[in-house]
Amino acid sequence: MFALLADKLDAKSDHEKIGALIGLSMTYAGSNRTDIVEIVIPMILDLNNDIELVSIASITLGLICISSKNDECLNALMTLLMTRDKNDLDSPYGRYVALALGLLFFGQ
Repeated sequence: MFALLADKLDAKSDHEKIGALIGLSMTYAGSNRTDIVEIVIPMILDLNNDIELVSIASITLGLICISSKNDECLNALMTLLMTRDKNDLDSPYGRYVALALGLLFFGQ
């Protein structure tokens, strides 16, 4: 399953990437798999990506690493919050980044 979804992360369309991210998050929720984290973090930190894609990638990290306090994910999400434009973070999609942070510390 991982190979099928990971191939779609390189697609041209953001909609295909979002679909693959949702599939990864549902399939590997709670697994804390570092190989997926290493693929998703660059998508979050790329300032050329649309905030919609970045927010879904954030939720993917939050679900995969739920309740783990994963340092890599935490650093990526905090960097995202510090580097993104205020208008991006004020959009409805910006709230997903806060939700992803909450998922990392869920139950702690």
